[in-house]
Amino acid sequence: MSSTIFLLLATLSLLILSTLSTSISPPLYRIHSTNPSLAREEIENFLLGLGEKGMNDDLDVLAHDDMYIYLAAYPNNAPIENVSSDDQEADIAAPPTSEKSSVYHLAQFLNKEAFPVKISSQIQYLGRIGSLLNPAGLPVHHQALNGKIPDGYTSPQKMRSFFEKIALQNPDFVSWVDLGRTFATNLTSIEGRPVNALRINVQSDPAQHKPSVLFASCHHARELITPEIAIAIADVLTAGYQQGDVHISKWLKEYDIWIVPVVNVDGHEFVWSTDNMWRKNRRQLREKSAGRPAAFGVDLNRNYDLGWDSQGGSQEFESETYRGAAPFSEPETQIMKAFSERMHFAKVMDFHSSGQQVLVHYTRTKMPEIMTRFIAAEGKELAETAKYGVRSPSDDAEHQEWQIKRNTAYSFLVETGTSFQPPFPVALQEVRRVWPAVVTFLERPITLRGRVTDASGAPVPNANIVVKQVEWLAGETRNSNPSTGTYHLFLPHGEYDIEVSAQGFSGEVRKVVVSEDSQVVDFVLQSS
Repeated sequence: MSSTIFLLLATLSLLILSTLSTSISPPLYRIHSTNPSLAREEIENFLLGLGEKGMNDDLDVLAHDDMYIYLAAYPNNAPIENVSSDDQEADIAAPPTSEKSSVYHLAQFLNKEAFPVKISSQIQYLGRIGSLLNPAGLPVHHQALNGKIPDGYTSPQKMRSFFEKIALQNPDFVSWVDLGRTFATNLTSIEGRPVNALRINVQSDPAQHKPSVLFASCHHARELITPEIAIAIADVLTAGYQQGDVHISKWLKEYDIWIVPVVNVDGHEFVWSTDNMWRKNRRQLREKSAGRPAAFGVDLNRNYDLGWDSQGGSQEFESETYRGAAPFSEPETQIMKAFSERMHFAKVMDFHSSGQQVLVHYTRTKMPEIMTRFIAAEGKELAETAKYGVRSPSDDAEHQEWQIKRNTAYSFLVETGTSFQPPFPVALQEVRRVWPAVVTFLERPITLRGRVTDASGAPVPNANIVVKQVEWLAGETRNSNPSTGTYHLFLPHGEYDIEVSAQGFSGEVRKVVVSEDSQVVDFVLQSS
């Protein structure tokens, strides 16, 4: 798997940095260099040679470290003060793959000793870094509203604009979905905000009934690396598909992908406006009274129902892990529940910080030993690609654990970074570091999938699916999708008896041998 990931990452090595202040600044580029021994003077001499060949852009190297070259591009030799937004759209926005692009030639020069760069797979998510680089080569940005968040992170308003723009630019296969309105009878957050997701769903053969994949971020408001990862995934997938990247095209044709950049929308706003270390949502638990302060907030990642009643989270209002009055007491988790039960996600990756670890299986709730070992091994493979560690979750009642209970065994929490809000360049390094785990996650075949239909071919919704050799212990369910009748199972290699039943139908048992590859096994139920 590691060599495959290396090649995939090679196609994603050119990062285009558009600007916030486009009226006064040129487009910025960051190019991955696989030849760090090159001196800045060698690079500048190479560019001087290009300048004599009539390129359509003039480049200025701003910084050079062991991994990247940072540079600015001036269209048609225009001085910086004369570069307008319209000029950049006309001269630079197109993929720099032509013989007239200095960026293209420089990327080839920097990488020729290792591999050719496939520049058509551009990543454009770094535009919000800002318009300048300081002498140390670190991106700078506007000051955060509360003066405490490090420069560079994407504010809630800019984040919404980013995702809305992606949907508007790619209407054929991208949509920005209000999850509460679509799946949960118009639910909003405590303070009335929508919980949104970007859906990337390339139309393919309807008979394929694509499985769904979920990326979620920011259950905990202060963990600001995680929305940046969501932004990166969205931009890589949409830009890569538009530019014909074969790997990304395969993923988008195979999966219906959903990205929730911020689950805790109220807490995220509060982090930016008032308290950058706020973790929970903004439910008021207690009013201020004599000798006792007001209390706010439920830990959304202790509000799911796996182990909530016995072991998940704290019962104290003041605790940062206060679990809420009941499982799914909060509108944000109710939205995630309704959304997930409709979509029946086959794969789930939930980003948090910090720790640089992949969290696997349950914490204290009992799980069948065969599945504990299997999920741990799968999580270890993900972790190794990012050079992360592996551990059990912090507690029960977490989102990714509930997804194992309700929908799929292929569900993981990824603790990114070593702090909640590191300097933004460090956060971007973490985005890059975690990307191989995202690739591995998407590449992993679903071991067993299919449809449950009646004799006419119509889907049988919510059929109960039981693996005889796996005795789940905490009320876990596996059902066919209520709309399409599809199902999916992640199982270790071996032979299994799969029983499928539904009200009004005779049950069916099939013997299945699970191997490394994905296989499709359909069930046709007869009316009883």
